[in-house]
Amino acid sequence: MHSDYFRKKIIPSNKNLPTHSKKKGKITGREFFKNFSGHKDSILAVNIHPIISNLFLSGSSDGNIRLWLNNKRKSIYSFQPNSNKILDISVDFKGKQFLSCSGDGTIGIWNFSNPKKRGKIYFSKSENFKTIKSYPGDYFFATGGKELIMWDQKNFRPIQRLMWGVSSISKIDFNKNEPNLLSSLCCDRSIIIYDLRIKNPIKKIFMEMVSNDISWNPGVLHDFIVANENSNIYTFDLRNTIKPKKIYKDHVMSVNCLEHSSTGDSILTGSSDTTARLFNLKVDKLVNVFYSERMKRILDIKFLLDQNFFLTGSDDNNLRIWKKNNSQKNKRYQNGHNY
Repeated sequence: MHSDYFRKKIIPSNKNLPTHSKKKGKITGREFFKNFSGHKDSILAVNIHPIISNLFLSGSSDGNIRLWLNNKRKSIYSFQPNSNKILDISVDFKGKQFLSCSGDGTIGIWNFSNPKKRGKIYFSKSENFKTIKSYPGDYFFATGGKELIMWDQKNFRPIQRLMWGVSSISKIDFNKNEPNLLSSLCCDRSIIIYDLRIKNPIKKIFMEMVSNDISWNPGVLHDFIVANENSNIYTFDLRNTIKPKKIYKDHVMSVNCLEHSSTGDSILTGSSDTTARLFNLKVDKLVNVFYSERMKRILDIKFLLDQNFFLTGSDDNNLRIWKKNNSQKNKRYQNGHNY
């Protein structure tokens, strides 16, 4: 990829963050809604239940997975697959089970219907699982590590292995409109797009710095967005990957995570600059900046089901809920009911 699109820039320290900007939104703590504490280490992964609106999960560096309800300050269940950090969590399309992966080669499958029962555990000495993702619309899932592996969720066994000269895969994402398209981020600074129907990669894009997260736009079949270590966010069109379709340069440190809204018209990003940011993709504009003095770098971010609230997991061991728009009120949510 041409270097003009990925120029390195000087990154200022946190003390240089603006307190107010009319053009680029405002930094404020008023959108902060609720805090959930209980983890003893950095929260690396968060996810939501696709049907039960006030149910969500978090995974931490302490090797602990916690299940939360909005109306309870403490987690309702806690899972400990092993003592190694939980790197990723995914929920299947029916919301019956959730999956976890750890850096020591452990995958766990757990049932929501009987959370007290120990889940199924798969352990591999040769694999180093870094990310896990459920397949939209069927009981399959994919893992990334030394290679990309497709799994049969019901039988809990690998069914397909995909490689393209890479040593480590850090993130993967299925295209919700075309589930056979699977994207992956690799340690060699590349983005690889696979088509599961032909069992071969179809695109490989090189960046100047490592990318940390990737998300397909649910509103546009061929668009995906990448969060990069150079503090930029890149939008690509699968039909023409010679250069980015759009570059967002509002963060001042590495962007660690991102999440599309269900309609694909907006995106949330979380960064090492300790802020979360909301972008409107229709007008290519930064809408708001979410910030708390006690919050450390944000490691994962997810919209809740109604799209008016979102979750952040950060380095300070806290799980937080934020209001996307401070002017919106939701009394049912405030009271802890489903919304």
